[in-house]
Amino acid sequence: CKTCIVQHFEDSNDCPRCGNQVHETNPLEMLRLDNTLEEIIFKLVPGLREQELQREIEFWKKNKPQENGQGDY
Repeated sequence: CKTCIVQHFEDSNDCPRCGNQVHETNPLEMLRLDNTLEEIIFKLVPGLREQELQREIEFWKKNKPQENGQGDY
């Protein structure tokens, strides 16, 4: 799922399946949304949309965006 992939890329730049490097510095940059596929999956898996929304809320609670672009340097 998207949540697991994002969490994997927090610690690694490599594909979790084949081990190839996805991107030298920011593998999340290579992810692309497929809204049509996402809607089909949400229709096939009851409750998944709500679970993903909850995971996203929890993610942003833990990883609050820095204001004015200030972060740890």
